[in-house]
Amino acid sequence: MEEHTNMKFSHLIRNEPLSPADEQLVNHWLKTHRKTMWMWACCFLPLLLFAAIGYFFLSDVIWRSALAVASSLAPFFIWKFVSALLRKAKIESALRKGIKKVTTGLLQNLEAGINFPLCTFLLYTVNNNTIKVWAPGGYAIERNGFLNQAQLTLEVLPLSVKNNRILTICYADIPQASTITESVSATDKKPHMTIWSKKGLYILLCILGLWGIILALTPKPEVSFAISLIMIVPLVYLAGLNEVFNHRIQKCNQKISVTGIITEVILSKIDDDDARTKIYWYRVGNEMFDGGTAYNSFRLKDKVCFSYLANKNGEQEMIIDVVKID
Repeated sequence: MEEHTNMKFSHLIRNEPLSPADEQLVNHWLKTHRKTMWMWACCFLPLLLFAAIGYFFLSDVIWRSALAVASSLAPFFIWKFVSALLRKAKIESALRKGIKKVTTGLLQNLEAGINFPLCTFLLYTVNNNTIKVWAPGGYAIERNGFLNQAQLTLEVLPLSVKNNRILTICYADIPQASTITESVSATDKKPHMTIWSKKGLYILLCILGLWGIILALTPKPEVSFAISLIMIVPLVYLAGLNEVFNHRIQKCNQKISVTGIITEVILSKIDDDDARTKIYWYRVGNEMFDGGTAYNSFRLKDKVCFSYLANKNGEQEMIIDVVKID
């Protein structure tokens, strides 16, 4: 990246080499994108096997059903895989350059936007300079709250001419967040695995119930068998996601609690007609936390404590508690 050419603001934007902490964070991003790529690849490959089995071993009716399932789901999985691949490539390129952009000044605005295809971003305006960064979650952002005219220092990893990813963000007048790390036992983790399992079981029962109704109303055996194959696919994916989630929780060996002041609030909505689909994100210190649909009552400048399960590298896996501190 070249130095900013506007002399009026030249002292506000500067390039610096990545620190060891920055490189560690970027390598964590790369690791996450690699896992995401493999996950979507593992979702896509069974579809090919599903269609191949139908082609070589089953009748034309059943094979056409298998092919219809594979054709309808494959584009989504391929798109998710390619998206993760492109993001990983951009981050690897930026890491090789080893440069970050540091902006210091007053925060004048924080806006949200969306690019095709469904790539959300945030626009920080600092002393009339706009910095575009990736937004959390991937959902369309409806509303965001920020500390207007707050003095901050924003460090980003330049991924392209206009796109960046936040490395660190520091508000000068806000006390630094504090972090406490504790070890966790299998007993501490078990309730959180059970919660997920109950949700998975509920969805499984709904699918099985629908499956049974459809089979009961279908007179032809070959059509019933084709429908059975179609219904098996979501069951396999549901079981796989449940197992992956529980495995990640099992690998967690510590609980990390971050206490600090909320400096940003991001609200995403999946469905405009249902209030339950509102997803809240909160920035505390340098971290952005997913408040989901449950933790929706916090405001800017509230002092809160987010507690989450983390693996041995300190990577956040699941938020288990959020408390407002008066």
